[in-house]
Amino acid sequence: MKYDLSIILTDELFKLYSLKDEFGSTNTLYKYLYVKCGLAIDNKKVTNKDLIKFVLEELNIETFKKEGLGAPYVVYDDEEYEIFRVGEDFIENLEFRADLEGDMDLKSLIKFVYDKGYSKSIKYRKLNYYKTYIKYNRLMTLNEKLGITPLSSPGIEGFKKSANHNPFRRSLEETLKAHIDAERFMGSRTTTHITEEQLEDYLIKNIDLIEEGMKYMGRQIEVPGGRIDILAKDKNNNICVIELKIDEDKSIVWQSIHYPKEIKKKYRADKIRMMTIAPSYSEHLLNSLKSLDSVETFRYNIVVSQQNIDKLSLQVV
Repeated sequence: MKYDLSIILTDELFKLYSLKDEFGSTNTLYKYLYVKCGLAIDNKKVTNKDLIKFVLEELNIETFKKEGLGAPYVVYDDEEYEIFRVGEDFIENLEFRADLEGDMDLKSLIKFVYDKGYSKSIKYRKLNYYKTYIKYNRLMTLNEKLGITPLSSPGIEGFKKSANHNPFRRSLEETLKAHIDAERFMGSRTTTHITEEQLEDYLIKNIDLIEEGMKYMGRQIEVPGGRIDILAKDKNNNICVIELKIDEDKSIVWQSIHYPKEIKKKYRADKIRMMTIAPSYSEHLLNSLKSLDSVETFRYNIVVSQQNIDKLSLQVV
């Protein structure tokens, strides 16, 4: 073998992630690769084979395989290198240097990245592409934590490329962001692409859509057992408890019983109006709500584009 590819790969990764080859940088590189690879393959436990495959993808290095024969390989300077043999050398060298340079506590880093990325994504939990948001936010948390701004690699000079080689291959960050953007910019007449918080924001700014003369009092009002989405007053100064939904939720029946009682005690009011606002109601849910005293049910039609509410109309059910 003419070249030690493990050294070449390490040097190229330093460039790709804008790391300086100083004390502690290899430790950062190893931890970054391990956690990022785990995010890419949706598995916190990463094998050496997973890691070398991921490194080659990150560096946009193509692998080849002879039909029916042998293991996959890369070609550098016209010489073939079996990728898993290269991988063993690369990972051993990298892990050895990383261990010498500093703290190799991967468990704590993984927990931090996964927990913080999840908490950043929780507001999107009603969206179809919620899992993409989680992965993207975990990746962004990892980049921020380790101070890395990754680039896209066009490939590395000296490695063989096929006729179909793509020098503009997206990074994992770019791929996930493109997926999110594509979903966000799709127009929709459903609540698929919005959150309950967005619906709440829209109705607070357009409170007259619910009823003319209504005045906003507050949002996310805490009461024993829960939080009220919107509190308002009608033109006759009656307090209105407004509960919003973006999909069917059976808890709305319990909320419609419990919340008015708590607000009546809190404000010592004689009359409380309870209003539910949802895109639709199943027959049994609507019958349950209609059986309660003083519950007003509204259905809304919505137009969403670029993950924003363009238009919303309400009708009494």
